[in-house]
Amino acid sequence: MRLGLLRYVCFLLIINASTSCKKTNIVPAPAPSAEIPDSTPVDTPDSIPVNTPDSTIEESLPPTLSAVTVNINDAVKGYYKALPSKYTASEKNYPLLIFLHGGGGFGNGQIDLPLLLNEGIPLLLDQKIFPPEFVVNDEHFSFIHLAPQFSREPTPEEVMSFIRYAIGNFRIDSSRIYLTGMSNGGKITCNVAERHPEAFAAIVAMAGVSDTTDLQNKCARIVNSELPVWVFHNDHDQVTSVEASINFIDAINDLHPVVAPRFTIFPSEGLLGHDAWTRATNPVFKEDNRNIYEWMLQYRRIQQ
Repeated sequence: MRLGLLRYVCFLLIINASTSCKKTNIVPAPAPSAEIPDSTPVDTPDSIPVNTPDSTIEESLPPTLSAVTVNINDAVKGYYKALPSKYTASEKNYPLLIFLHGGGGFGNGQIDLPLLLNEGIPLLLDQKIFPPEFVVNDEHFSFIHLAPQFSREPTPEEVMSFIRYAIGNFRIDSSRIYLTGMSNGGKITCNVAERHPEAFAAIVAMAGVSDTTDLQNKCARIVNSELPVWVFHNDHDQVTSVEASINFIDAINDLHPVVAPRFTIFPSEGLLGHDAWTRATNPVFKEDNRNIYEWMLQYRRIQQ
């Protein structure tokens, strides 16, 4: 498995492609080198204080996954968690990173939970190759990772119910809640963020976004809240057309957002056409010298 990953990283190092579309400002894929609190729009990195308590605590070991079976609501009956290695030795609050699985991950939250370990961030955590920490603006960050398993297609409110459960059970920095998802999970990520943009500091959707129904109003809520968005897609996705992501990004850009969305299209020749998440979630992959985790950590949702 590690040999395969090394070969994959080597392959990433030779990728340097760009794609352009009418209207859409596409970022080319470079070579990798309790209740939801009220909040104000996402602040810019320069205005975020970095001298917070325990900000110098450094993690030395990668987080370790463990399975949790619990009936949170009708759609979520289990999840994986991975806490920072020094979680129990500190009193600090940590950023929360939630990963939403695709269509192949549905299950009962018990014996089906390992289905989540096949792809994306849970796979990196299971292989113990997810970095223990990231340094952004001279501040050290380690994530609390949660990956819920859905028994069926969840509603946005059921996802928010899981987030409220997380806030009530873990020491979470509620100004730094990040939502990510792949394929169907990318669509769910966007749907939840459109309903509750004030809950998140940033979102990343991979190979799946909102459908076109009432798209302008959905995107208006994202733009009005100044929620940072990064979307990934493959150019020849045979499962979910890249046009869906192009339309989504165009709808955001048409509203002249303060925080411009990022949009990365990968060339999919010789690759699985739908899988844009393996590259996107790999910490080796960077754009503008930041991977998706460092990009997300630039932003926090200032609490009123």
